[in-house]
Amino acid sequence: MKILKSLFVLFSVFILATLATNSYFSGEAKIENNIFSTGYWTRPKIVINEVYYWPDIAHRIPGEHEGKNEWIELYNTTDSAINVKDWQIKTDNYTRTITANKTIPAHGFLMLSHDSSTWTFWILPPGVDKADLGTPPNDYMRNSDTIKLYDNSANLIDQLSYTDGQEGHSFERDPDGSSNIIDRATPTPGY
Repeated sequence: MKILKSLFVLFSVFILATLATNSYFSGEAKIENNIFSTGYWTRPKIVINEVYYWPDIAHRIPGEHEGKNEWIELYNTTDSAINVKDWQIKTDNYTRTITANKTIPAHGFLMLSHDSSTWTFWILPPGVDKADLGTPPNDYMRNSDTIKLYDNSANLIDQLSYTDGQEGHSFERDPDGSSNIIDRATPTPGY
């Protein structure tokens, strides 16, 4: 019973420390002859869920750079709404800040694009919000890239890397929020 009580106290301290600091924890603690593994945990947990990195002709303004109509889908894996104002998206090519006061609902999505013209080509489900990141001068996602998401305290929250992309395709976590990445021939923004 004493061992169980010690494990409960250790686990409670771990949970409170994690929630209070949004920190990463990794390792294990030894209490008498039992091992308690803390694993790896970070809060909040927003993921880069889908990336449309190479718009085809049907999903871009004729005569404009194809990259202007790229988009990134963020997904909130938690049971609580999370505000992402002043969070940053960094690619191998640029850094952009979410300047709008946007909150992603529990198990909900936020769509990021360079500007609102992107959404003339897509039908989003009701309740899915959007944020403009601004059109970068010649700085767009590449067909092989690493995209990183940082919170407003510069903590790395998530990253997604992909290679050898195809025009009109997206890379997506399937199921939502998982570590399994698929190449999707028909992108699904906000679904």
